[in-house]
Amino acid sequence: MSTRSALLTLALLGLVVITGLALGQTLRAQPSTAELILECARRNWVEGTFHGTIRMDLFRPDYSKEYRLEAWTSGSDKAFIRVLEPKEESGSGYLKTGDDL
Repeated sequence: MSTRSALLTLALLGLVVITGLALGQTLRAQPSTAELILECARRNWVEGTFHGTIRMDLFRPDYSKEYRLEAWTSGSDKAFIRVLEPKEESGSGYLKTGDDL
């Protein structure tokens, strides 16, 4: 897997986690099971939109790197992620429409 593919995969996973955390208030009134948490996150991910800034730390055996990303999503089929930091990668981005990346 290339570094860019890994970065995108981790960023999208981060969005799912953030979406799940945003649902925390809703989940407190209901029994907290893994299935319920994942279903709420999936429902929000598929039906909702998201815009935010994400910090991602990449750890490899020989180095580590901190990324700052800005992401926009609409449902599960549209996403745009722009790299803000590190400086040498800032301005690059990833666009997902349907199954195309």
